[in-house]
Amino acid sequence: MRENAESDFYGDSSFSKMTSKEAKHTSDGGKYNTTLWMPEVVHYFKENLQKAKGKTHIKRPRRAAISPPGPFLFSDIFPTVGKRGRIGAKLIYDQQEGKIKMETVYIAGGCLWGVQHFFDTVPGVQMTEAGRANGTTSSLDGPYDGYAECVKVVYDEKNTNISELMAHLFEIIDPYSLNKQGVDVGKKYRTGLYSTDPRHLEEARAFINGREDRDKIMLEVLPLTNYVRSAEEHQHHLERHPEDCSYCHIPDAVLNRYRNQ
Repeated sequence: MRENAESDFYGDSSFSKMTSKEAKHTSDGGKYNTTLWMPEVVHYFKENLQKAKGKTHIKRPRRAAISPPGPFLFSDIFPTVGKRGRIGAKLIYDQQEGKIKMETVYIAGGCLWGVQHFFDTVPGVQMTEAGRANGTTSSLDGPYDGYAECVKVVYDEKNTNISELMAHLFEIIDPYSLNKQGVDVGKKYRTGLYSTDPRHLEEARAFINGREDRDKIMLEVLPLTNYVRSAEEHQHHLERHPEDCSYCHIPDAVLNRYRNQ
């Protein structure tokens, strides 16, 4: 029997002493009952811990089936976000406790790889997801349906707002360019901000109208009519494949501007 089977199973050393009743989130220093905020993890641990003993690797979670082979990682169940490593279930817990108030907006700024990588560590952003906005179908297959490559941005209203997110978007795009960012050309690379909340749209339009160059800006601000999550290979792509940063229209210095803050 391998001596470190349990440690290998937990993967992340910050959770290596987790029990089925309690876990310590090292970044916040607080304890949380896993039956409240990690029921899926508890179930997964109970079901698979014995299978991990004596094995170098264990069967990875179904959602990570297309990821490169390797040891089990805690992030395979709840994906981390940027250098902060926030956990999806932890965010839900904090929201239920009233610690954060989350809002969602959809941002298009050219190729979504770089846009997601950038917004992952923008102050106030809690979670991102690569996707397609305002197409006419719910499928990732088939002919182009008019969508814009976008990033779903979930942010803490107490720490940022639409105007600040718009300012960050303008850091990584050419706002005067229509359907083109860097070497990426086509309608799907248009810039825009989309939301189901009219307040977000009003604030975004006010941001643009407050600029002296407002008549030159090609960025669209529209209600979100359709959203499709992109394939797993596009989620946090540059985080997993930093060598592809060379394809990005965003300069490295800007792309990683908030990663060391």
